[in-house]
Amino acid sequence: TNICLAKENILSRDYNELASLCDDYLRRYENNEDENNLMHILFSGDNVNKIADIIVKSVLSSMKYGSNEGVKRFSRLLQIIELYPNTMESITNRLQEISCWMFFDCLYQITAYLDKPIGLKLYLLIEQIVKQYPQSIVYSFKLSYERLQYSTNDPILKHNLEIIRQKLDRHTPLVNEFIQALNQL
Repeated sequence: TNICLAKENILSRDYNELASLCDDYLRRYENNEDENNLMHILFSGDNVNKIADIIVKSVLSSMKYGSNEGVKRFSRLLQIIELYPNTMESITNRLQEISCWMFFDCLYQITAYLDKPIGLKLYLLIEQIVKQYPQSIVYSFKLSYERLQYSTNDPILKHNLEIIRQKLDRHTPLVNEFIQALNQL
């Protein structure tokens, strides 16, 4: 088991280094920091989508191996997916390979994206967190819910939001009672 743990540590480190290197160049490209036309050449054609996809896959792979650095990069991953929608398919199966507790530090960012197209891909993850750790997400979801329910016209996203709200209400009934009591003060 020590060999497996060492292998996982090496893999998570390497995936993080790859994500960091690619993201550094992607940020330079996004900020038009082009020395000697290098960024234009590097990101020509479909390369920008390929590099963004490498970042997404690398961050998720590092998280799969328990990397806290990968968790810290997850907010950037969400931005990349929003900027480069072709990368969205890369997260579909990979999210299910990662323990849902790894996302606790990212819950505010995740709930903020539930009204966007990526919300459809995040729904299974949120559902898993609600089922296993409802207290961990109740606060961030309730903060976002009022804005989210009015910010999307997509019927599937609205339906998913309502299902999450109902499940949280069922799993954390005392939270609603507490909020109602505070509102009466």
